[in-house]
Amino acid sequence: MTDIMKRRFMMAALLCLTMMAAGCSNGNTKTTETGAGTEAATEAASEAETGAQTDTAAAKRPDYKALDYVTLGEYKGLPVTLASTAVTDEEIDAEISSTLSQSDKMETLEEGTVENGDIANIDYEGTKDGVAFDGGTDKGYDLSIGSGTFIEGFEEGLIGKKVGESVDLNLTFPENYGSTELAGQDVVFHVTINSIKRAPELTDELAAELSDSEYKTVDAYRENVRKTLQEQKASTRDSQKTNDLMTQVYNNATINDYPEDLVAFMKDQYVDYYAQYAAQSEMELSDFIEQNLQTTEEDFYAQMEEMARQGLRQEMLLKAIAEVEELALDDTEYQERAQKYVDMMGLENIEALENQYGKKVVETNLLLDKALELVEENAVVTDPDEAETEAETGSEAESETESETGAE
Repeated sequence: MTDIMKRRFMMAALLCLTMMAAGCSNGNTKTTETGAGTEAATEAASEAETGAQTDTAAAKRPDYKALDYVTLGEYKGLPVTLASTAVTDEEIDAEISSTLSQSDKMETLEEGTVENGDIANIDYEGTKDGVAFDGGTDKGYDLSIGSGTFIEGFEEGLIGKKVGESVDLNLTFPENYGSTELAGQDVVFHVTINSIKRAPELTDELAAELSDSEYKTVDAYRENVRKTLQEQKASTRDSQKTNDLMTQVYNNATINDYPEDLVAFMKDQYVDYYAQYAAQSEMELSDFIEQNLQTTEEDFYAQMEEMARQGLRQEMLLKAIAEVEELALDDTEYQERAQKYVDMMGLENIEALENQYGKKVVETNLLLDKALELVEENAVVTDPDEAETEAETGSEAESETESETGAE
C-alpha cells in the first residue's frame, strides 16, 4: 500500500480532509486555490494524522450519491509513463557523500580548492545595486557544493576556488523566486571561503563502520545503497502514478456541484481543529487566525470552505466510479482489506479499527481503494525499466547467437 494511500485513509478517517489533493490539482487549471488555504490544509492534515478526532465526528459524516454531483469522463485506458527506478553511480556517490557529511568522518581542509561534493564554510554578502539586501548575508555558513541550496551559479562559482580566497559572483535570481523584490534581479555575492570539509575515500573499514559491520566491503555497501535508492524511487513513482492517473480522471470529469451538507461538515472539522489548536495556545480563535495564520477571519472561513471542496474532489470521483462500476465488498474482501489497515496502523484487530474510525468510514475508504485500483489496473502503462530489461535481454540473446554462429 503506497504512502499516498495511507495518507488518504487517515485524512478521511480523522478529519475528512484533502484526500490526495495534489493528485487532483497539480498541473490542473480547473482548480482554484488560495495559497494560505492550501498551507492551512496541509498543516491541518499533517497534525490530524497524529489523531485529532474521534469516531463520533466520523459517524456524523453526511452520506451522498456521487453521481448526483459528478459527470465522469474516461477513467479506463488512461496512459501513464512511469519514472525509471534505475540508479546511477553518481547517485550512489552523492548518497554516500551525504551520509559521510552527516557523520564525524569528514576531513577539514585548511588549504586546497573547492570540489563538487565538498562542504564549504563561507562568509557571504549579497548586494543589489551596491546595497546589501535582506537575507543575503551570513558568516560561517556550511554550504554543500552541488546540493542546489543556493541560486544557480552560486555553488558552481566556488568550485576551484582556494581556502582563504574571496570571489565576487555576479548572479541573477530566478523569475519565480519567492521574494518579489529579488525575482529576476541581478545581484552580486561577495564570498570568502573559510575552510573545506571533504568526505574521505570509502574503504572496506569505513564501509563496515558506517553500516555497523553489516557490510564489510565497499562493493557490498554500495550495492545496499543502490537497493535503498531504488526502493525509494519505486515508492515515489507509485505515488506519481496514482497522482498522474487521478489528475487525468479529474480533467476528464465534470464536478457539477457539491453536497453542501458534507462541505459544511468538513469545513467545521477544519475550524474545530484550529479552535482546539488556539485553545492549547490559550488564545481566542480570532486572535489565533490573525496572529498565527496572518489572515482575516472572513478569508480564513472562505479558505476553509474552499479546502473542504478541494478535499472532496478526489473522493467524489472515486465514489462515482464505484457507483458506475457497481463495486461492492463482500464479507471476505472487507475483512482482508480492513486487516491491511489494521496491520499498517498497529491496531489489535478490525473491531478496534471500526471502533476508532466508525465502520461506515472504513467501508467507504475500502471502496475508494477498490475504485482507485480499477483505474490503475486499466491504465496503459509505459515502464522504461521494462523496456531497458527487454533491450538487455535482446542484446544478450544476439550475442549468444553470434557466438554460436562463430563456433560453427
